[in-house]
Amino acid sequence: MERIHKGICNGDYTRNREDEFKHVYVSKVEVEKMVMDQFQFQFQFVIDTIREMSEESLLDTQFVRGRERTNVEILHQCAAHFSEHMGQMLYIAKLCLKDE
Repeated sequence: MERIHKGICNGDYTRNREDEFKHVYVSKVEVEKMVMDQFQFQFQFVIDTIREMSEESLLDTQFVRGRERTNVEILHQCAAHFSEHMGQMLYIAKLCLKDE
């Protein structure tokens, strides 16, 4: 979201990473709803952004960690990064389920 908001959309996006590590106690149902709502919002934002982009804007560049990259490269990197997190979640689920 940060790369797409700030870089591709030239928008404002502030993230408080400290808040992401605060202990929050919620029910399983609440967690499932939070995850689904967040995924739905983020995926729809990405889909809408890509649909609105012209071919030229896909090839526009921005600097990420000191390296110039096209918006297409950034979108590919975002997809790869997301899949890494999905792998982490699936691994944790496998550990929790053990032999089930």
